[in-house]
Amino acid sequence: MATAEVGIASPWGMHARLAFHLSALCRTFPCAIHIAFRGQRADAKEMTDILLLAAGPDAVVTLEAEGEGEEDALEKVRQFLLVDAKAL
Repeated sequence: MATAEVGIASPWGMHARLAFHLSALCRTFPCAIHIAFRGQRADAKEMTDILLLAAGPDAVVTLEAEGEGEEDALEKVRQFLLVDAKAL
């Protein structure tokens, strides 16, 4: 299993549009991907699960990936949250 901590670049935290795009990105990978925040863990392929984490502005989340292509998936999701999230 690969893990990484990452801050969410969006000034609004994990909002619906960001959660939608994050879950869509995660569904492109064959491995399992989870996101954890304040003791809660969510399936990153499910938009509703992500939103229930209630990760606000300046939140730092833990990404977990396990399975085929886990390192590549983790890096792409990490980059999405660090860079692409600003534009959403």
